[in-house]
Parts: sequence; structure tokens; C-alpha cells
Amino acid sequence: DITKLKKGEELLGSDLKNKMSEKHNYLRETARTELHELSTNADKSADESSSDISTIDEKLANVADTLKIVKNIQNELNRMKNGSIALVGQITTISKIRIYEPKTNKDALSKIKLSNDSLTLIDNEIKKLFIY
Repeated sequence: DITKLKKGEELLGSDLKNKMSEKHNYLRETARTELHELSTNADKSADESSSDISTIDEKLANVADTLKIVKNIQNELNRMKNGSIALVGQITTISKIRIYEPKTNKDALSKIKLSNDSLTLIDNEIKKLFIY
């Protein structure tokens, strides 16, 4: 209920969830395409040298990593509710050691960026709170 928002809170809508969902769908399709290509090329590579087999192993490892990321994002999406609220009043400095996620490119929130509209909402709320 947006009427119950307090000073220093800004409703971002489903922007974050939508961005994560887009990333999830993209990575899932990428993994599916790579697996399809590997399966169609497996018969051709079966009679070739061991260097081709190591290339296939590398590609399979990449697909496995992608699928782990997809699973992490799916778990995160399942926990999310519709509508995000930025708690601008709680902005403070923190140590990098206290950041748990994202630390690597394989984390669910890595490379997720809010839209300019959401960032503008946050910026305006910061101005209201901290500029006299």
C-alpha cells in the first residue's frame, strides 16, 4: 500500500524483479541454445581429436555455470514480492566486507541495473531528505 510509505521511502515498482526476470530468461535461453549446439555437434566431434573433446568439456562447464546462475536467479525471484521499496533514509557508508551479494559475476544480482526512472525517484528522495 503506497499510502503507508514513510518519509525516506520510495516505491520503485517491479523494476528490479523485471530486470532479474529478463536476465533469467536470457541466460536460460543461452544455455538451451548452447546445449542444442553441443548435442548437434557431438556426433561430428566423436571421431575427432582429443583437443576437440576438451573444447566440448569447456563448453559443457560453461553451460553448467550458466545453469547454476539461472538456478540462483530463480531462487531469488521466488523469494521476491511484487514491488520494491528503496529505503533512502537508511543510506549510510558500509565496508566492502559487509557486501554479501553480488561479489562475483555468477551471483544473481550481478549486472542488474535499475532503470533511469527508478534512479531519478531515488535521487529526488535523497534531495528531499538531505538538501535543505
